[in-house]
Amino acid sequence: MLRWLLLATLALAAASLPARPAHALGCPEPDVEAQVRAADVIFSGRALDIDEELATTFEVDRVYKGSVAARVVVETGRVKYAMLLPPHRYLVLATLSDDVTTPGNLYNHECSGSTRAPWPESLQARLGEGVAPLAEPTTEP
Repeated sequence: MLRWLLLATLALAAASLPARPAHALGCPEPDVEAQVRAADVIFSGRALDIDEELATTFEVDRVYKGSVAARVVVETGRVKYAMLLPPHRYLVLATLSDDVTTPGNLYNHECSGSTRAPWPESLQARLGEGVAPLAEPTTEP
């Protein structure tokens, strides 16, 4: 009887909590402006390959913030909710994070704002036309 009374009390307490909208993985309500400001690099491109550490290699077609080579690796810290899967196109909002990623790679977390195509026209309008990625370095013999 005591167990049922305790369960009923907990159920009533939970029911009296204010309702909040659900957000994936505890990410706050998306604030696109804040996500754009927080990103060191924003680019669009096709995911080519993903490795066992959940790092994705991209072929970059346009850069909207920062500078990015035509091929770049975006790491997730092995977080499956932040994976960017081939062969899809993405708009990637990433950070430069030397303490988390391999030097030269970018970092994407589940709340960064990266999104699979098609992304909202309002976001594309906010970002503008962008520029071409940096050319691949050439190796001279």
